[in-house]
Amino acid sequence: MKAWKPIQVEMIPKEGAPEIAMDEVREDLIINVQLFKENVRKYTLYFAWIKGEKIIPEEAPFAKKNPSDKMFTSSMLLLYIILFGVNIVLFIFFGIYGVLAILSIQFAFVLLAGKIYLKMGKLRITEQNSDVHILQRHLPADKHKEFYAKYKKDMVVQIKTEIYIIFQAHFSI
Repeated sequence: MKAWKPIQVEMIPKEGAPEIAMDEVREDLIINVQLFKENVRKYTLYFAWIKGEKIIPEEAPFAKKNPSDKMFTSSMLLLYIILFGVNIVLFIFFGIYGVLAILSIQFAFVLLAGKIYLKMGKLRITEQNSDVHILQRHLPADKHKEFYAKYKKDMVVQIKTEIYIIFQAHFSI
């Protein structure tokens, strides 16, 4: 295996080994590496800040999210169901003109998706403050939950603030 992007798997088959078995082993290797990478991401601490902006509290990845966050992230199934219901109501009340309204609403969502997603974020990126600084720290799975159990939200903000001050002093951010 080579750790390139994408992952490369080169296999030398033994005589008589079926090609389909080799393909399955190759796929299993790739899937396992991807699962490992996903687990590493799941147990990683991220601290992000923008110079001159207020330090924003970090949220545990397993913390409850707002309905709007759920609507516009992950599967977006909730948004699809809501829009489908709106489409039915518009079609029932306005007939063929409802189709035009449906297309207009969907087109507006496509055009405004970036701005909607930007408003959902907690960091305010502007032309003056366009540099986002991200610090990531990988933790073992057991240490990750232990970290959030030991350090409550206000303590994590204090840690983040101290890291920000150190970075600011050493790297002139």
